[in-house]
Amino acid sequence: MQSSSSSPRSGALVSLVGVALILLGFFLPTATGSNPQIPGSAYPVYEWQFVGNPSNVSLMVLSSFVAALPLLGMLIVLAMSVAALFRVPLPRLVVLKRAAATWGLALQLLFDAWVLFIAALGGAKIAWGFVVVPLGFLIMAIGVFVIEAHPSEVQVASSSPRIGAVVSLVGVALILLGFFLPMFTLMRYPLQGPVYEWQVNGDPSNVSLTVLFGVLAALPLLGMLIVLATSVAALFRVPLPRLVLQKRAAAAWGLATQLFFDVFAFFLIGIGGTEIAWGFVVVPLGFLITVIGASIGVSRQGHERAKQS
Repeated sequence: MQSSSSSPRSGALVSLVGVALILLGFFLPTATGSNPQIPGSAYPVYEWQFVGNPSNVSLMVLSSFVAALPLLGMLIVLAMSVAALFRVPLPRLVVLKRAAATWGLALQLLFDAWVLFIAALGGAKIAWGFVVVPLGFLIMAIGVFVIEAHPSEVQVASSSPRIGAVVSLVGVALILLGFFLPMFTLMRYPLQGPVYEWQVNGDPSNVSLTVLFGVLAALPLLGMLIVLATSVAALFRVPLPRLVLQKRAAAAWGLATQLFFDVFAFFLIGIGGTEIAWGFVVVPLGFLITVIGASIGVSRQGHERAKQS
């Protein structure tokens, strides 16, 4: 009984440490700008100042939306972690908490990639806020997914893991489909035609950029393979209770790194005379569905067994 109650409280404490880092990083400068012609003209730029160009309403609304969603996820995790800390049972909202931690981390990385691009264009230097905020989201996700989950939680009714496995396999199918769909369509003469995901590999003359793109492209596929293997095992009722957390982590990092890769690919190829194609949408949609499928394994029966243990 003691072990079953200590695990959610430990996870809640870790999640609250992550929330504290997020709030701290939000008030730290994300970047440092300066005027090269004026020595000593450095000034801080905070996260809420990277919300697009006021003259471009659609871009401003989009960047504000991407910046607000991670904070919404943080507030959900904050409220439920405080409830877990005081042993307030909220079994029906566990999936919502994990979804909030997942989308918070993924969208924060997406927003940081946008900030990095804007800062690079303006000659700004990255500051502590750029590091502390995503670190807080990462620690928050670790608290939610790894520490807070109790081993007996995975001992659920046999139908729940199979449903989650089917949903995850639908996501894997979409990822594979999107991998063979064009990611962009080049419209610039003489470069015209489709561009696929495996063709986005940086600049061959820049080894470091090529290696970076190779790693960013490989990490989501590694996560997909882990989800695929564990989902097939669950579909045939092969017990793998110790790998449930790895499956959820793989689905989460697959979604996060795929979004990160898409942002880099968009800014590398998708500027000027290029149209977004179906592959750019289908692959991250598939990863999102795998995250949902990996979270379906939590059920009310599992929490009741956790209490009994």
